[in-house]
Amino acid sequence: MQEVDGRQHHYVASPLPELNEGEPLFRYFHGREFLQLLPLILFLRNLTEDKRWEQPPLQACFMFDDPNLHWRTYGFVDFAEIAMHAERHRYHVSFATIPLDTWFVHKSTSVIFQQQRDQLSLLIHGNDHIAEEFARPYLAEELDTKLWQALRRIGEFERRSGVEVARVMAPPHGACSESTLRAMAQLGFEAACVSRGSLHHYNKEATWVRTLGMRPSEMIGGGPVLLRFPLKRSCHNSILIAALLHQPVIAVGHHHDVAEGLHLLSDLAGFIDSIGTVRWGNMRQICRGHYARRLDGKSLSIRMFTKRVEVCIPDGINELWVEEPRLRVAQSAPFLWRLLGERSGWNPHLPDAPITVRPLQRLEIVSEFPTSPVIDAMKGNGLRLWPMVRRQITEVRDRISPVLRRATGFAAKAKIDRGA
Repeated sequence: MQEVDGRQHHYVASPLPELNEGEPLFRYFHGREFLQLLPLILFLRNLTEDKRWEQPPLQACFMFDDPNLHWRTYGFVDFAEIAMHAERHRYHVSFATIPLDTWFVHKSTSVIFQQQRDQLSLLIHGNDHIAEEFARPYLAEELDTKLWQALRRIGEFERRSGVEVARVMAPPHGACSESTLRAMAQLGFEAACVSRGSLHHYNKEATWVRTLGMRPSEMIGGGPVLLRFPLKRSCHNSILIAALLHQPVIAVGHHHDVAEGLHLLSDLAGFIDSIGTVRWGNMRQICRGHYARRLDGKSLSIRMFTKRVEVCIPDGINELWVEEPRLRVAQSAPFLWRLLGERSGWNPHLPDAPITVRPLQRLEIVSEFPTSPVIDAMKGNGLRLWPMVRRQITEVRDRISPVLRRATGFAAKAKIDRGA
């Protein structure tokens, strides 16, 4: 870029990609391929971005799908070891746990999560964890029942274990339809966390897939979706793209991704920290801290990228303005706010008027409260045999993986010794 007589001239050596009809932009802007589209994105941002807005801070979290709290370990994951390693290298790990698995909690494992909440946390991973669980064409009542059952199971787990679980859904295998995202938003899930490829695969006919993944968060079906990408040694470009687009950096893997040790996590955490100031946290903290802000004299304006945020009022500010772009259909309806740390109720407020505030106050703002659909209690409490059997088989497979790996290693060493 060169500036001549107050005008900026942008020079690009690589050609722009030619998009086919209906082809999503993220096909040309992802971890493996992004250089062709990067100049255009930076050019358009330079033309259109309002520099007065301070974009969301860089937030990050490592995520592992499937682990439960039945024991101190899950496959190659050792919760205490990861907690100590995360504390040493200053990162956070959130485990997507399956509501079906919450029937039992190992007490000392729950203590680890209680004591190491700055390093370890949980979010929700489906309900029964069956194939395409949230991408099937359910009737609305059936879908609400499944989601309600997941929330009920998680609530009971929290009461027994003393461990909080973020109301953020990571759909099993990334399978999630727009109708499911809409139902989640109505029932009170703060967000879903899905990859761009999975969202596209299960919603190919939706118009929003064209620009999927190019915003700080996606608003689909009335609720926010935070994007994630695979946790692997070569995911540096995915990290940089998320940071460039003001998205939370969420790298997801499974227990076998740390079979060789935890150095992968410390290496990637060091790379993420090298980008700038990073706030590592759980998925609830990431959701509630995901907003842009603008200071103008004694006024603070915030632009929400999720449905529920927490705001600390800076010095010198006495009024707060709230913007809720694309969050809901009835933009003129009141949102709700309350002071954190006080026993105050929710206050309705219209978006076209400021909230009177004082410096250092902390406010919680909700775009709209969840609805309460009528749920058949018998159906909502029901258990099905196949999901339980399938899940038990999968858990046994995961838990014996380290044993099989050691046995294979011993056998290979013995074979080498015999050959020697």
